[in-house]
Amino acid sequence: MKIHTISLTPKEEKNLSSIVTKGKHSARVFQRAQILLKANRRLKDEVIAEHLECTAQHVGRFRKRYSTIGLERALYDAPRSGNP
Repeated sequence: MKIHTISLTPKEEKNLSSIVTKGKHSARVFQRAQILLKANRRLKDEVIAEHLECTAQHVGRFRKRYSTIGLERALYDAPRSGNP
Protein backbone atom coordinates (compact mmCIF):
# COMPACT_ATOMS: atom_id res chain seq x y z
CA MET A 1 0.00 0.00 0.00
CA LYS A 2 1.43 3.33 -1.06
CA ILE A 3 1.41 6.02 1.60
CA HIS A 4 0.75 9.55 0.42
CA THR A 5 2.83 12.00 2.38
CA ILE A 6 1.43 15.43 3.12
CA SER A 7 3.66 18.49 2.85
CA LEU A 8 1.61 21.63 3.27
CA THR A 9 2.96 24.99 2.24
CA PRO A 10 2.87 27.71 4.92
CA LYS A 11 -0.03 29.37 3.07
CA GLU A 12 -2.02 26.11 2.97
CA GLU A 13 -1.30 25.45 6.62
CA LYS A 14 -2.48 28.94 7.57
CA ASN A 15 -5.66 28.46 5.50
CA LEU A 16 -6.42 25.13 7.16
CA SER A 17 -5.72 26.52 10.63
CA SER A 18 -8.18 29.35 10.02
CA ILE A 19 -10.83 26.81 8.95
CA VAL A 20 -10.32 24.88 12.18
CA THR A 21 -10.25 27.88 14.51
CA LYS A 22 -12.80 30.31 13.10
CA GLY A 23 -15.51 30.84 10.54
CA LYS A 24 -18.50 28.81 9.50
CA HIS A 25 -17.68 25.60 7.69
CA SER A 26 -19.47 22.31 7.37
CA ALA A 27 -18.45 19.43 9.61
CA ARG A 28 -16.99 17.63 6.58
CA VAL A 29 -14.67 20.51 5.71
CA PHE A 30 -13.69 20.95 9.36
CA GLN A 31 -12.76 17.26 9.72
CA ARG A 32 -10.89 17.20 6.41
CA ALA A 33 -8.86 20.24 7.47
CA GLN A 34 -7.99 18.53 10.76
CA ILE A 35 -6.92 15.36 8.91
CA LEU A 36 -4.58 17.31 6.65
CA LEU A 37 -3.09 19.33 9.51
CA LYS A 38 -2.39 16.21 11.57
CA ALA A 39 -1.02 14.37 8.52
CA ASN A 40 1.32 17.30 7.93
CA ARG A 41 2.77 16.61 11.40
CA ARG A 42 3.63 13.09 10.17
CA LEU A 43 1.08 11.29 12.35
CA LYS A 44 0.01 7.84 11.18
CA ASP A 45 -3.47 7.21 9.81
CA GLU A 46 -4.46 5.09 12.81
CA VAL A 47 -3.47 7.84 15.27
CA ILE A 48 -5.33 10.52 13.31
CA ALA A 49 -8.38 8.27 13.06
CA GLU A 50 -8.36 7.71 16.80
CA HIS A 51 -8.11 11.46 17.50
CA LEU A 52 -10.94 12.32 15.11
CA GLU A 53 -13.08 9.23 15.75
CA CYS A 54 -13.16 8.02 12.16
CA THR A 55 -11.54 5.12 10.31
CA ALA A 56 -7.96 4.88 9.10
CA GLN A 57 -9.31 4.25 5.58
CA HIS A 58 -11.13 7.59 5.73
CA VAL A 59 -7.89 9.34 6.65
CA GLY A 60 -5.99 7.52 3.90
CA ARG A 61 -8.58 8.58 1.33
CA PHE A 62 -8.02 12.26 2.12
CA ARG A 63 -4.26 11.92 2.09
CA LYS A 64 -4.58 10.46 -1.40
CA ARG A 65 -7.17 13.03 -2.45
CA TYR A 66 -4.93 15.93 -1.38
CA SER A 67 -1.84 14.53 -3.08
CA THR A 68 -3.63 13.82 -6.37
CA ILE A 69 -6.08 16.70 -6.85
CA GLY A 70 -4.95 19.48 -4.52
CA LEU A 71 -6.17 21.30 -1.44
CA GLU A 72 -9.39 22.97 -2.62
CA ARG A 73 -10.79 19.82 -4.23
CA ALA A 74 -9.73 17.74 -1.23
CA LEU A 75 -11.60 20.00 1.20
CA TYR A 76 -14.74 20.75 -0.77
CA ASP A 77 -17.02 18.35 -2.61
CA ALA A 78 -17.58 18.82 -6.33
CA PRO A 79 -20.95 20.28 -7.33
CA ARG A 80 -23.61 17.69 -7.99
CA SER A 81 -25.93 17.72 -10.96
CA GLY A 82 -29.70 17.69 -10.68
CA ASN A 83 -32.15 19.35 -8.35
CA PRO A 84 -30.93 20.27 -4.87
